[in-house]
This record gives sequence, C-alpha cells and structure tokens, in this order.
Amino acid sequence: MSYYKYKPRDPQVQVNWTEAASNLTKVVEDEKNLRIEKKTAIDDATREYQKQLNNQPQGESTSIREWGLQFGDEAQKAMMMQEQLLKSGMLNPSQYTQMRQNLVDGTDQAFSLMENYQEVYANKMERMKSQDIATSSQALEVWMMENAEGFANFNNSQLAINPETGKVTAAMMRTNSESGERELTQDPNQFVAVSSLQGQILTEYDKFDAGAVSSKFVDETGAWTTVEKLTGSRLEAGQLLTSIDPTSKTLTDVDRAALAKAYPGEDMASIIDIYLSAENAAIDGIFGNPYNLTSILTENVVMTDGGKNYTFTFDEAQANANPEMILMERQGERNVPVFDKSRNKHAAAQEKAIRSWMRVDIRNKINKEEKAVSVKDYNPPTYKPVPPADVRKEERELEQKQTAQKTWNSIKGQTADERVSSFANILGTQIAKNAGLVGINPSEDGLSIEFVYNAVNSERNRTIDISAGISDEEWAIIGNEITGLDNPEDAMAAGGFVTGTDGNSKAYNPKYIGGANRKGNEQRFNNELSTFVKDGFPETGGEPFLGQEQDVVTKSLNDRYGDYGLEATSVGYMGGDTTRITIDGWSGDANLPATFTMDSDIIVDSTALEVQEKFEKWFKAVMKRTNRITQIAESQGFTGRNKKASTTGAGATYGPCTDGKKPLLNSRGEATATLVNC
Repeated sequence: MSYYKYKPRDPQVQVNWTEAASNLTKVVEDEKNLRIEKKTAIDDATREYQKQLNNQPQGESTSIREWGLQFGDEAQKAMMMQEQLLKSGMLNPSQYTQMRQNLVDGTDQAFSLMENYQEVYANKMERMKSQDIATSSQALEVWMMENAEGFANFNNSQLAINPETGKVTAAMMRTNSESGERELTQDPNQFVAVSSLQGQILTEYDKFDAGAVSSKFVDETGAWTTVEKLTGSRLEAGQLLTSIDPTSKTLTDVDRAALAKAYPGEDMASIIDIYLSAENAAIDGIFGNPYNLTSILTENVVMTDGGKNYTFTFDEAQANANPEMILMERQGERNVPVFDKSRNKHAAAQEKAIRSWMRVDIRNKINKEEKAVSVKDYNPPTYKPVPPADVRKEERELEQKQTAQKTWNSIKGQTADERVSSFANILGTQIAKNAGLVGINPSEDGLSIEFVYNAVNSERNRTIDISAGISDEEWAIIGNEITGLDNPEDAMAAGGFVTGTDGNSKAYNPKYIGGANRKGNEQRFNNELSTFVKDGFPETGGEPFLGQEQDVVTKSLNDRYGDYGLEATSVGYMGGDTTRITIDGWSGDANLPATFTMDSDIIVDSTALEVQEKFEKWFKAVMKRTNRITQIAESQGFTGRNKKASTTGAGATYGPCTDGKKPLLNSRGEATATLVNC
C-alpha cells in the first residue's frame, strides 16, 4: 500500500559505522607506525653520522688532525641543534632532512679532504725535493699545498657550518680589533669550498722543462754559413773566412728600410725574417699552456726587475698592486692562472719576462763559429805579346761595354735596394761618362725609365716605357742606350740576369728606391726648379708677394702653376686674407698634406718670406710625387733635365713611329712591348 507523495528510501545510502570505525583505527595506527619509522630512521641516521664523526681520519700532520677534531665538535653541536628544532616543531621534516644532508655531505668531503691530504703529503714532499725535472713539481704546487695547509691550521682557520643550511666551508679566522675575540674573516678571498680545497691538494703541477724546448729549437735550426774570400798577393797569402751563425739568417737594415717603403703600414720585415720568425714561433708554442708560464716565471726567471721573487695570489687587487704576484682563479675544483691583461695589469710584463728568458736561453745555446783558412791563390801574371795600341783600345772599349751591359741586365731582377748601387755603378763607368749620361730616373710605378744627358748631348734625352712582363731580351736591348752593344745577341751574352731558386731568370721587379744622377746635373736641375718656383712670388713695390689681397694672390698662383695641376682658392672671410692650395691627384700623406693654406696678406716681411719658402718645399715635393717634374722641365726648357724626346737611338733598332711612340725590335726584327718616345 502506498501513500500520496511518499517514496521509500534506498537502503544503499545507509552508513556502515562499524566498518568506518575499523578503517579509521587502521589509518591512525598506520600514521603512528609511520612516525615511529621516521623517528627510527632519523635516530639511525644520527647514530651513523655520530660514527662518522668518531671515525675521522688520523695522520702525521698535527695541524690538520686538530682541524678535524675542532670540526667534529662543531658538527655534533649542529646535529643536536637540528634535532631540537625538529622535535620542537620549529623545523618541518623536509627542512630538517635538507639541513642534515648538507651537513653529512660537507662532513664526508671534509674527512675525505683530510684523508687525501695525509695520503698525498709525503708524495708532494718527494716531488718538491726531486732534482729530476721529469718528476719534480713547480713552485705553484708547493704554494697550493701551503695555501691549503693555511686553511687546515687550527689556529688560523676552521671548518665553518652554516646554521641555516648546514653547508660546510673552510674559512680563515681573524682577531676582532674591538673585542679581541677570534672570529671568522669577512674577506671573501679567505672562504673556500671544501671540494675546491680538495682539488687544490690533489692536483699536481709539473715543472715545465723550458730548457728542453730551447735545446730542441737549436738542434732543429739549420746552420747559416757565409764565406768571404780575401784574394792574396805576391807577398801575402789569401784567406777564406767562414762564419756559421744561424742568427745571421735575418734581414739587413737596408732590407728593412726597403720593405717599409714598399709596404707602408705592414710589418713585412717580421713576416719574412727567416731566423726571427722561427724563433718567435718556438716561443709562442709554450703559451698554449698557462701552467708552462707559471713554471718559467717561478723556476727560470725567478724574480722581477725589482728583485722580488715571483709568487701567487687569489686576490685580484693584490696581483694588480704587485708585479711579482701571479694571479690565480678558482674554477670549481680547478685553480687556473690568469694572464688576461684586462684583469691583471702586470700580465704583459710577465709575458715579456718569459719571452726574454726563452730568447736568451736559445741564443746562449747556439754555436757560432768563425774560421780563417789561408789559401795560395796568387798566380804570377803571364806575359803575352802586346797588341797594337788601336787593338788594345778596342778590347778595352768592348770590355767596358760588356761590364756596363752586365750591370744593366742584373737590374731587371734586383731588389729596390740593390738597384741603388747598380745605377751608381753605371753612371760611374767610363762609357757613360763618354756618352754624357748624367741621370737614370725610373718612374714611381717602375713602368718607365728616363735617361738624361748633359747639355752637349741633351738631344739624346728620352723616356722608355717598360711592360710589366718584359723579357730578358727586351730588357737587354734597352741597355743599348748606355752600352752601345748594337747586337741584341751580344747584349744577352753579357749575362748578369738574376736567377731564382728554380734557376730561371727573375721576373721584372717594378720597385725602385730611386734613380741615380751626377751631382752637377742634379744640382743644376734643382737650381732651375727653385728659380722657377721663386719667380712665382714677385715683389710688389719692394714688398714681399704675400702682402696683398687674397684674390690677387689666388689669381697669380693659378696663372703661374695652373698648368701643373695647382688650384688656388680664396677662403678668407670677415677681413681675413687666406688662400687654400691643392694639387690635382695629391691626397696627402704623413709628411706632405693634401692642402697648403697660407695667409696672403702678411704684415711682417720675414714671416712672408718664410711662408713662401715653405710653399716652395711643399710644391716641389708634390710635383715630384705626382710625376709633374717632367712636365715643368720640358715646358721651361731646363738644361739639367731636358725632356725633349729623340727620334733616334744610338745603335738601337726601332720600329715605325706611331702616336709619338716607337717600339724596340728584337733580334728577329719583331716589335717588342718596349716603347720609346719619338
């Protein structure tokens, strides 16, 4: 029977309180057992840690044993504090576990440190005393042990336990100046992780055998032998002088000057200097390992110029204040020398000291030898019938031509420096003097050579163009200008061409230091050029030229020198008279500025003349650098260097004249790339 709106309850929603009570009892029992288990685990861990403290390493070093006993006492106090805080509820189990683990790990590292210290102490002493460089330690290893023992000295340091984290650190002690009590230092350089201290003790730093490096280099450096022969005479024997010196494999001062001129801004001398390049490479090789450097400084160089022995520090400020201090840096368990110039201001001086010692050690081992051997090389002259005077004259002239031609042929492959003396030798020959040749002047690019004759023979003046790839035969034909050897075969037969290592004649070298000129001719030319420049500054009413308005000065300069690339501009303003001068094609260098600026209305006469003289020097120098001297000489008719080209060559064979140029012909009558003005 059912009633309106009544529905029976589902029997499944009823609570089984008997079962619930049973389950709750089990949960409470499990929690109780868990707490008992945790407490037991903590108690067990405490007992194990206590055993660890009781079994700390023992050894011969009194200081480190006392250091360990002091730490054991502090560790027990820290352990009790942690347990009290846990039991009082001020530490939760998670915090307690972390702090305890830090303490256990730190203790394990500290005891391992002490144990290792005792194990390696004797070995370190043996390495320090060893006289065999293969088994001996460098000063860095000794210093590291001393530094570590400083931390392990009971009176000076202690193993500090951070009460908040339980971490263990070695730290130095100090005396408080106010209280007189001993306390931990505040200097961060005097705190070190136990693991880092352990690496400091265990790491070995071998002595670097710098002498072996220098000896190996000397052994591998080839001998450099020079031989000089002194010819004997009827009364005195000749000598053969032999010198063996590897360091002589270097460039002369003349070589260096020529390279500096040919390659401005580039240290070409250092690159190609045979001996120095090899020596520097050998020294550079030791810098790959910074511990090589610490060894050389402390074992070989030993002390600074100030007389203080090299030593080490971890304090960057101390290293920068003392040149004898080598800066060290802790990188985890490694201790690394620092030669970074941005951190160690004495790093450059320390590197220089190392290089200097190595260089001296190398050169002290190099064997240099000089010996002289007497040789009987004098042969009495043999007499033959004297030919007629005219025959002797022809023979002498031919010999002079061949000698001059040989000198000319050698110029093709010579260096810029070697050519200086060759040009002078040619001008000094009797054949050149007879011809009236007073100047041989190559262009700056080496692609033309100017031959200048005296006033009597000025019609022979000419400029000969030279191709970059000129052949030996073509070069020899140009020498005909000097020698008069008309036959190209005779010019080639004179020889003298410079050969390379492959035995072939060297290619044409367009580098020149300068040409050669007889004093009289060159002086005459310079006087003519100076007169030409000075005439451009005429006096006005008895006053110096530079006493006028800028526009007058500007116009006069443009009229006088405009044909030679000069451009004068008035740039003065507000009552000032200033003239700015430039020369087309000249951008300036360290000695000659691109622009010459001068006051055009100078009141003091002596100052005006001084400015005019400065302009003269600047103008003449720029004219020479821009190769406009030839243009001036030709247009003004200078006798010292008349540039009017001749259409004939003394004995030379030329092709037809085209556009003002005619080619030299080879032995087969074929046109060469060498052109002569016609």
